[in-house]
Amino acid sequence: MQQHSYIARGGQIVDASIVTAPTTRIKDEERQAINRGDTSEGWGAKRMAHTDQDARWTRKHGKSFYGYKLHANVDAPYKLVRKLKISAADVDDCQTLANVLDPSNMRSRVLADLGYDSGANRDLLAAHDLHDGIARRTQAGKELGDRLKARNRAISGTRARVEHVFACLHQLGGKTVRALTLARNTLAIALKCVVYNVKRLVWLATRTIRHEMRIAAAACRNNRFRSHEAACRTLPPE
Repeated sequence: MQQHSYIARGGQIVDASIVTAPTTRIKDEERQAINRGDTSEGWGAKRMAHTDQDARWTRKHGKSFYGYKLHANVDAPYKLVRKLKISAADVDDCQTLANVLDPSNMRSRVLADLGYDSGANRDLLAAHDLHDGIARRTQAGKELGDRLKARNRAISGTRARVEHVFACLHQLGGKTVRALTLARNTLAIALKCVVYNVKRLVWLATRTIRHEMRIAAAACRNNRFRSHEAACRTLPPE
């Protein structure tokens, strides 16, 4: 990306998206044992090999999801994935901010939604001399003031660009995985992000070529007009 002058600049956007996995049909007590990192009694090596021990259940917008979570860092102007981390679906977004910060971004602004609003994350950004662009959540028993509401709206306008990336990954099959371990699914999701970046780079390069062709065509039209105007001035009067 840097070889084609698409360097990380313009600020970074951090967000997370759930990646679903095939549901493993086991009993509640067996799932609880897996969540603790224990081996259920009576399970053989074959059963363990066919059970995903890394995926977890989580709830979002009142719905239950089983699988993993993609934490991504996207640059604001180009919408290219710069850093990523894969975790179980039940990992809180605010716990992974340090893993996806991009120190190479030339602008010190970090945008994130309400899920990243915590004192620890604000201290983390301050320690790295990064501008705090995390949207503020409503505190219990209080309402956001007009100033914070306007701030959240301003952040959301640019932060929403990362949702376009997740939508494109969904079209590439990036919102579903089939492997059974965190390591294998990390590789699968990372490869899909690479494919997305390649498609995005092709689109950006094509847009640049079209823009340059329009500029060249406009320059040719102006040159022809000036040549015609100059020729008309040299004609003898009738």
